[in-house]
Parts: sequence; structure tokens; C-alpha cells
Amino acid sequence: MYIYVLIASFIFWGGFSKYSKQVYKTGLFMLFVLTAFRNTDLGGSDTYIYQQFFEMVPKLDGVIGFQAYGFSVGYTVLNSLVKQFTDEYVVFQMVYAAVSLFLLNKVIRKMEFGERENCIFLFSYFCFHFIWNNWIIYRQNLADLLFWYFIISLYKTEKKKCRKKFFFILAAVFVPALFHSSALANVILLPAMLFIGKWKDEKKQLWIPGVSIGIYVLGNPLYQLLIDIMAAYVNPSYANYGATESNFINYILRLFFFTLFAWHYSAEQHPQRKLILDTTLMMVLIGSFNAVATTRMYEYFAIGLYSCMTFILHYFSEGSRRIAAVIYWGAMLFILCRYVAYFDNGLFMKYSFFF
Repeated sequence: MYIYVLIASFIFWGGFSKYSKQVYKTGLFMLFVLTAFRNTDLGGSDTYIYQQFFEMVPKLDGVIGFQAYGFSVGYTVLNSLVKQFTDEYVVFQMVYAAVSLFLLNKVIRKMEFGERENCIFLFSYFCFHFIWNNWIIYRQNLADLLFWYFIISLYKTEKKKCRKKFFFILAAVFVPALFHSSALANVILLPAMLFIGKWKDEKKQLWIPGVSIGIYVLGNPLYQLLIDIMAAYVNPSYANYGATESNFINYILRLFFFTLFAWHYSAEQHPQRKLILDTTLMMVLIGSFNAVATTRMYEYFAIGLYSCMTFILHYFSEGSRRIAAVIYWGAMLFILCRYVAYFDNGLFMKYSFFF
């Protein structure tokens, strides 16, 4: 447990240090080491499926037509590429860690945060969902990161460049789907976000929290309908994701950070503030369906939530900012430690390297 707390605290310190640039780079490297060199069993039951898949996948000259576990072609090719050079799964784990951290860094840099804000973003992401994304849901993690990259590119493209914007919309939907079929849901969700994004800011501030609460209380029948559609037209395995109770605390946190950012939106000067508002809005609405499976779907839009977390200290005066920072640091560490302690009966409590 201590290793997680120490790494998280070090990264958080970078948010206030004059060495924030060095801390950020060191923090990324520490997360790479933590991920790449961990015991290969530290990944829950999914890790055994990924190990079996790696053992089964052929080298590149035989990968055409290969199919197992319903995995998409992008993830299959990534495995096959590593298999071209080695049969050791731990090497694939290292390559995967390098690819995912490379993409994460590209996303953070593309968001145009300051060096200190980079550290706060990385700290928030590590405490909230980094382990889940990078150690457990391999395929969707890559899909999430690619989706984030393309929608940031979309929002940074000038309005008059319609062809370029259309390219990024297509890329945001279909490139992530090469790694996880759930990304195809963005055929509907991405246009929905762009449509809602045209609403006036005041309308979003007033209506979204109320709509979210209404969906949370009454949305299970609609959710089941969406699951049935996904099972029928995308992948039959979605039939296993029926309505089940989600984490209420996480729901409240998502709603809190959206509301806080929305009410300070006009004062926030960050160049990507519209992207942050729109993606957090979508995350809140999708996560309002009281089901565990929506955790995977709303993560496509989670770049907004982690950005809202990055700005949390913007809303405090100089005199109270240090106190707020200590409270935020403690609260996020509590979330991290609670996850480590309870996931899979404390699987991650005793961290170990593969060697």
C-alpha cells in the first residue's frame, strides 16, 4: 500500500514545486515502472484471459483471420507484434505500459495545462482510475486514450475547417473501436455531446444536474434497452452487463466536479474549457444510469473529470488554498487506498515485482 501513497504524494507535490516539470516526468516514469514491472498476476481475473490470449495469438504472418475471446483487431495486432520477438507475456506487459503511458502523456500535453497542473492531473488520474485502466481493462484503456486524443484534436480545430473536424470525428469513433468494440457506441454518444455542447452555458448549469439525478433514480429501464441494442448489434457479450447497482460515492463526485466547474466556467480561462465542460457533462449523464457497466462507457469522456479535478484549487483564495490542497490530497489518497484495499479482496495490497 505504501508504494502507491508515496508515488501519488510525490506527484502531488509537483503541483506546488518549482521543479514541477521534472516531477511530472519522474512521476510518469514511476508509473511506468509500477505498471510494467509488476507481478503479472496483479490485474485481477482479466489478466489470466490476457495471458491466455497472448499465448494463443500467432506471429504477424499468421494473424490475419485469427480471432479469440472476441478481441478487436488493434489489440490482436499489438499482441502479435510483441509475439514476433518473444513468447514472454511480461515483455508484452512492458510494451503495453510504454504504449499506454506514451498516449497518456500525449493527451496531457495536448490539453495545454501548465507544468504544475500536469502534476495535479496525473495525481488525480492515478488516485481515481489509473490502476483500473492500465492494469485491468487493457483493451478499453487504449481505446479511451485514443478517443481522448482525437476529441481534443477535434475541439482544437477551427470551426471553418470542416473536413479536418469530420476526420477527427471519424477517427474518434473508429480508431478506438480497433481496440474495444464499446467505442462504437460513440457513433451516437459523440454527436450527442456535440449537440448538447451547443446549448447555452446557463442551460447546462441548471438542467444537467437535475436530469442526471432523474436518470439515476428512474433510468434502469432505458439502460436495459441500450444494453439489449448493444448485445444485438455490437457484441453479444453485452448481454452480461445488465442493470446492477453502481458506486454512489463516485456518482456524487462526478456530479460535484461538473457542477463546480460549470459554475466557474465563465471565469476559467483555460483554452480547452469547452471540451472539459462538454466531456464532463457526458460523463455525468452516462454515469447517471445506476449500473456498473456504465463505468466503462463514461470513461470515454473522463478526460473532462480529471481536468475538473486539476482545476479544483483555482476556486480558493491564496489564504485558503493550502488548506484546500491538504484536504484534496487526503481525499484523493483515501479514494486510492480504498480501491486498493477492496478490489478483488485486496489483491493490490501487497505490491510485488515480477522478478
